[in-house]
Amino acid sequence: MTPTASTPARPRFAEMALPGPVLEVGSGPGRDADYPEAQGLPVVRTDASNGFIEYQRSRGKSITPLNLLRDELGGPYAGLLADAVLLHLQRTQLKDVLVRARGAVVPRGVFALTVKEGDESSWSSAKLDRPRHFTYWRENEVREVLGRAGWAARAGPRGLGRPLPAARRRTGRAVALRSRHGTGLATSRG
Repeated sequence: MTPTASTPARPRFAEMALPGPVLEVGSGPGRDADYPEAQGLPVVRTDASNGFIEYQRSRGKSITPLNLLRDELGGPYAGLLADAVLLHLQRTQLKDVLVRARGAVVPRGVFALTVKEGDESSWSSAKLDRPRHFTYWRENEVREVLGRAGWAARAGPRGLGRPLPAARRRTGRAVALRSRHGTGLATSRG
């Protein structure tokens, strides 16, 4: 079965990624890594959850334990993929992770991520039996924190700046980014 591109970050990331290994943080069940792998990109899968690590290993996948807040990211990678991961970080934690992510990619490396649009933060037990923290972002806030961390925002498939319908204000938003590495803003390939 061929992995699908059902999450907007998947095809955009695969399209923009440079040749070489990519790091996926928070791999979960592995669907997000399956797609770029099917496109020929080598993916280094990571997760902090023992349950997800065991699940992926049962699928025959190689996965490394990684706590995004404590562990070194390694690298250099051609890109990083963080779908439905960074939205669980507090604002101050995200800033630190973005700086560390920039240091883990090659010049002009790609970083695809999703965040939830909205204001402030909240806790929710939806979809799981335990509460999880969510931080909501406005586009201008995301662009500002990314820029301070050395990333140049590039529009995802839905595009940064396109308002979401009110009924979907807290749904994921895909953002594809390239690292600046002190050489000015990088342009998107293709």
